[in-house]
Amino acid sequence: MDTPLEPLGLLIERQFGRFGHETPLDGLLLSRAVAPSGIICSVFRPSLCVVVQGAQVSTLGDRPFQHDAGQGMLVSIDVPIIARITQATADRPYLAFNLEMDLRLQTH
Repeated sequence: MDTPLEPLGLLIERQFGRFGHETPLDGLLLSRAVAPSGIICSVFRPSLCVVVQGAQVSTLGDRPFQHDAGQGMLVSIDVPIIARITQATADRPYLAFNLEMDLRLQTH
């Protein structure tokens, strides 16, 4: 990695190696892949999803969205997504994080 995202990528690599996909921080999920993937069907909850290295294509309905390093999406409702990791190698793995958000109104 030779980008401004390098420190974040190194952190994801270290934490993924230690904890895997699910981290001890509630709602923080990490993704790492060393090869392009097949189709991944999922429901994204309200969250911030950012690709740090590599690339993926997410399809909502019939509309594809390309996400390269440094790009992502902000999801405000539950959304069914079909995704594919399109850029990933052993030397430059796909790295991403997903931070789920609780959008319920909190009153005291």
